[in-house]
Amino acid sequence: MEASVRTDYSYRKLLNLQYFHMRQKRGLWFFIFLCCGVILWLFISSLTEYGWNPEAYIELAFLAVVIPAVPVVMHFSLRRAVRMSARLGASYNYTFSYDGFSIASLSDHYKENSHVKYKSVYKIYETKDCFYIYITKMQAYILDKNGFTNGSCDDLRAMLRAGVRASALKIYD
Repeated sequence: MEASVRTDYSYRKLLNLQYFHMRQKRGLWFFIFLCCGVILWLFISSLTEYGWNPEAYIELAFLAVVIPAVPVVMHFSLRRAVRMSARLGASYNYTFSYDGFSIASLSDHYKENSHVKYKSVYKIYETKDCFYIYITKMQAYILDKNGFTNGSCDDLRAMLRAGVRASALKIYD
């Protein structure tokens, strides 16, 4: 059995991957909320200790700027990273079998042809629109569910379940 998927790496697909990747970083979000909590605690302790003095106003202004700025900065930095991506506009054909998958670049400006064994896969996530196959914590391939040229999503799931360790799979049943 074999399944083939063609994926065109559009701006929207790459941006969705970046947002998905960011949501997976729980440590980052914990750190952000911890920092905001510390700043809020400093403001409240300063307010209760000294009342409404200039330091309290400075901390309040800092809170008013930093807390909304974090998501805005992250939003624009992700968009910039996608615009600078070498894969933007590239097309790939992924061919899956029971021992691994082959990657063939269909683009002139970004060449990549390789074979990946399932034992080297870090994680696989399935969303409503695509599969994300992480080779490392930071590098993932996007498989568009609408891009199957041979086989189906169910065929791909069966091959992934047979070849990839269960702890690495985050796919639908």
